[in-house]
Amino acid sequence: LDDSHQVEIKKVESSDTEQPYTGREATVSAMAALARSEREKQRSTLAAFTRSLTAFAGAMAAVGGRKNVLFLSEGFDSSLAVGTVDEEEIQQMDTFSILGDVWNIDTDQRFGNTKTGSDLEKMLETLRRADCAVWAVDIGGVRASADDLRAARSQGADGLFIMANSTGGELYQNFNDLGAAMEKMLERTSVTYVLSFQPDVKPDGQYHKLRVELKNREGARVVYRPGYYAPKPYGRRSAMEKLLETAGEVVSGQEG
Repeated sequence: LDDSHQVEIKKVESSDTEQPYTGREATVSAMAALARSEREKQRSTLAAFTRSLTAFAGAMAAVGGRKNVLFLSEGFDSSLAVGTVDEEEIQQMDTFSILGDVWNIDTDQRFGNTKTGSDLEKMLETLRRADCAVWAVDIGGVRASADDLRAARSQGADGLFIMANSTGGELYQNFNDLGAAMEKMLERTSVTYVLSFQPDVKPDGQYHKLRVELKNREGARVVYRPGYYAPKPYGRRSAMEKLLETAGEVVSGQEG
């Protein structure tokens, strides 16, 4: 600075009634930023997973009949798509809102990310249309004693439950022995009832919905395919569809 500028420095003494700055706000903000960064990484991983499974379901749509998909995984954090269900986190963010500390509230964590939720629903819809029932087995095993139910609950269990429940399958968790979980799944799928009809549809590849209802619903639950695709002309089928159809004909011993 030249002589035409002057700088005045004052020392401010804090009184007994003033609260000295402890850096707590900066610490909370830094932790919130770190949590957002970690959740963004998890969202990227989940986006890649949903894309892969959507492509898989699209290929399975070319295979006739119901497909039971055995999914061995520790799952994914469902709050990435639908928002947190943890009461402590919700209470903490509500407190931030009351205090006006809106910068410490991650709206994606509170209510879920819109795009992630859309990608997840698209994947589930593709699985349903392909008549794929996901039977999810949590491979993490029992994480804690029965006295600590919160600790015993897997963070990815909710994600596995969404996949299974939305496609007509079931979730098997808290199994340290995968063989026992497999036996439960095989027992559950050992008996099926076949209802068939001959639809009169155009071979245009369009999707047609189905609905099955029980007259006596007491103590019973019906699981059925939500719909079917009309056949496509051979020239419009993809290479994967042609390959899977040919494999099915070879296995079944059909002539042609």
